[in-house]
Parts: sequence; structure tokens; C-alpha cells
Amino acid sequence: MENNVRSLREKAGLTQSALAKAVGTSQQQVHRIENGQAAKIDLALRICHALGAPMEKVFPKTRATLRRFSKDSPENVLEKILHDPKVQESLGREGIDADPAQWMLKLHLSSGVTRVYNISGPEHRRLWSILQERDGPPEQVSFMVFETESLTVALNRKALAYAHLLFDAAFLAKEDEEAMGVSVYFLNQNEPLDLDVEPDEPPEDEEEDEGQMRNLLFELEHIVDRDQVFVVTDVDGETAFIRAANVALIEIPRDLTEGPPDFEELEGEKENGTGKEAG
Repeated sequence: MENNVRSLREKAGLTQSALAKAVGTSQQQVHRIENGQAAKIDLALRICHALGAPMEKVFPKTRATLRRFSKDSPENVLEKILHDPKVQESLGREGIDADPAQWMLKLHLSSGVTRVYNISGPEHRRLWSILQERDGPPEQVSFMVFETESLTVALNRKALAYAHLLFDAAFLAKEDEEAMGVSVYFLNQNEPLDLDVEPDEPPEDEEEDEGQMRNLLFELEHIVDRDQVFVVTDVDGETAFIRAANVALIEIPRDLTEGPPDFEELEGEKENGTGKEAG
């Protein structure tokens, strides 16, 4: 989702870290919101306050939805946002997660592995429909790709024993903010294969190669043949060849595809000779 958080932050002279401290969140979360992840409504409001700008300027796609409430009192607007599913769905498409619930997706694989993920309100609504879809033909593999706060997950639908959409205000699934490796769970195996890989660099133009993790996700989002092989090269230059039909689930830290916080600033420091690698 496009927003103006980065441009307004830079205009205000704030780093990602400074904005994160001002609004009570992590630098990683600010980075992900700047890259298009939906922001929880309370966090979005704090960001707007810290940047001294109205919601429709910080998150311009919300303009049409918010103008429907231009004559309502703030209390009525808040009531509709928190309790009207149609309003929440509209804001979800515009970059704001207005669902007050903390949703989780619990997956139980045929191998016996159980995984639990925190998901946003918009992702919950999307997955509610996707989980009811039928599998494709036996000669093909269909992956269900979804996002958590810190991971992109690709699930082989044929490896799924059951899925459970849960709400629990007192519990959050633990996700390692520092994880930088790809975890591959295979059919009939409980322990994943962990691969340390370099994060994709931001492409300089649309014609440039997208980076191996973004290319992998592009493949996973399409139905593939059972014998298709995914190729992943680790930080040591060693290459893994993974057959699609044998994969149950893949977890990819979003920092590998979006770049770590302030990735562009760090690259600029290296180019200017002010970073740690300078001479």
C-alpha cells in the first residue's frame, strides 16, 4: 500500500529509529509500513500525530473512506471504524488495519508440525476465503502465500492437515525480529532446513533482476509443476536445489525481500565512505 510516511518523516528530519521511538514501536515496523505494510489504526494515528499531518495526507488512499464521515463527530467516526466490517475492509485496502482483534493463523501440517502466526485484519479476511478453495490437479503444486508482521510464508496446500483462524487478545505468536534465514519445512519432516541468504537489494529499475528471494516468492505465488526445482544460493555461495512437491512450508523474513531498516541510508554511507566498510 502506498503511503507518505517516508517522505513526511524525511521532511521532518526524523530517522526511522527516531519516529519509532516517538510512536512506541520498533524501527523494523516503521520500515515495513514505509514499504507498504498495513498499519494498525492506533499506530497509524500516532504516526500522523508525530509527523504533524492528517491521516489523508499520511495515508492518502484513505481519503475517500474518511470523507464519508466528514459530518460525523469523532466519536461516531471511531465507532464506525472499530465496529463496521465494511469500513474496516475498505480501510484495509487503503493501508490501515482497523480490525481491533489480534488474529492468528494456526497451521497443522501432515508431517505433524504446527506453526502459529500473527496476521493482520485484512490478511485474516483474505485467508478466510482462500482456505476454502480446492486444491489444484495432482500433477501441480499450489502454494498459499501470506504475510505476518515479520515473515512471508508460502504453504503447500496439499501439506496442510488443518488451519485455524484464532483470536486471543492475551497471546501473540513469537516471531524472531532478528531472523535472517529462510526456513524450509519438507513433507514428513519435523525440523526445517535453514538457509542463511543475503537480503535482496532494491532494484534500480523495472528491467533489473528482482533478487533471488523476490523471484522465489514470484514463483511460489503461481501454480507450479510437481517437478519444478527452486534454486536458493546461501551467503557462502553454496546452492540448494529444492523440489516443489517435497516442500510443505517456507518461511522468508520480510527483511530479505524489503531490505533491513534504513537499507538505502546504509548503502549511501558505504558509497560516501562513512560506513563501517570505509577504508
